[in-house]
Amino acid sequence: MSDSIERQHILVGVDHHDANNRAVDWVVEAARTSPCDIELITAMDSTGSDPIAAEEHLAQVRRRLAGCAGSTVRSELRFGDAATVLVDAARRAQLLVIGSRRDHPVRTALDGWLPERIPTQSTVPTVVVPSDWSGETGDVVHGVDDDIAVPALDAAARAALRRGLGLVLVRVWRAPSTDEGGMLAALGDPARHEEHGRRVLDDATRIISVRFPALRTSALLLEGVPGKVLASIAVSATLIVIGRNHRTTLGGALGGSVAHRLVQDSQTPVCVVPGTTAIERAQLSDADALERSAP
Repeated sequence: MSDSIERQHILVGVDHHDANNRAVDWVVEAARTSPCDIELITAMDSTGSDPIAAEEHLAQVRRRLAGCAGSTVRSELRFGDAATVLVDAARRAQLLVIGSRRDHPVRTALDGWLPERIPTQSTVPTVVVPSDWSGETGDVVHGVDDDIAVPALDAAARAALRRGLGLVLVRVWRAPSTDEGGMLAALGDPARHEEHGRRVLDDATRIISVRFPALRTSALLLEGVPGKVLASIAVSATLIVIGRNHRTTLGGALGGSVAHRLVQDSQTPVCVVPGTTAIERAQLSDADALERSAP
């Protein structure tokens, strides 16, 4: 496969909060190295909103992004639930970028947990930029899962290539805990888990070398809790990329989703990439909706 990267259409959710300003900061950095088509959307509810102030803020953001040579910028004000508006609008984009007030959890809760809701519903890769992001520009980090997700691998590789960075593939394995009798079953042997992790990591590395031969890639096999390990490795990274297959925030929380935990805990922007199954489900849902609405 060629390492050439197509021009990207980025949709950015914009409001007046600091977290969304940091999301714009991240897009500015992306556009400096790879010109793109940027679409800004502010979603407003029908009560207690000030459309004039929102339009003025959009104009300020447009002027800031106008300095990104080669990129185009347009904006739109829409009324409706923010998650619904952004997920629907992102269907025609390649990337959705939103902010997260990670350092203000109560405020995030009042907002309906949008940083968790939107990535789990989106049908395109979604970058969540925390309000306390420090602006690091290190390599892109990708957490490799048991079921190697090619869409997530591709998204991580392309993000690295667009910025002229390297890609760090990280596979985290966990030693099994002992049962009540203090014994481990043969299949629970830590060495087996480590070897399995090594094979998965080697497979992911081979896939990248075939699909993106010019990309500088390194691989790390580490033991620990996946979310914690990935967050610590990615402290100086530009982006953490993680795949997901579920489409519900509740399912992610109860299932111990690594993506869900990283969105909550990481100071590094997190890109959540829907798996092929999730995209196909969304496409089927769209087709059903069109069929029901047909005369």
